[in-house]
Amino acid sequence: MRLLVTRPEPDAGETAGRLGGLGHAVVIQPMTRIVFSPEPVDWPEPAALVLTSRNAVRGLERWPRAKAWRNLPVFAVGASTAELARRVGFTDVE
Repeated sequence: MRLLVTRPEPDAGETAGRLGGLGHAVVIQPMTRIVFSPEPVDWPEPAALVLTSRNAVRGLERWPRAKAWRNLPVFAVGASTAELARRVGFTDVE
């Protein structure tokens, strides 16, 4: 079967790889592009983090200040987001 993957990278490539491994012909055409925001200035320290996607984790990895947040409670929307959060060093992930 020929399938179209519209997710942004790097997730599109991962999805296409899994689908290709199942024998599908895959075309990657992202509909969006992820652009990470710079670290905010003068933000209060959070009490917890809510991570809505793996891209949220990737974004936090770019903020030097977020390294101090690794022990905060993290609420992740899904298993993949939670797994990536743990892999980059967050310790209290639900």
